[in-house]
Amino acid sequence: VRDSVFRRDGGQCTHVGPSGVRCAARVFLQYDHVEPFAMGGAHTEENVRLLCGKHNRRRERFTRRRHPD
Repeated sequence: VRDSVFRRDGGQCTHVGPSGVRCAARVFLQYDHVEPFAMGGAHTEENVRLLCGKHNRRRERFTRRRHPD
């Protein structure tokens, strides 16, 4: 799954900002579950994407606010 996601995403963060510009980060990338694993998300190519650390942390904070423990 990891190799497929890396190739599909072009080895680049997939975050697209409000202006429609994709993040250019290509280092310190992290594999992110679109639907969080803890909430039943699968380890599949369709549910995993590359995000840089900055955008993954932002998403994590947003997810925690929407779905507190």
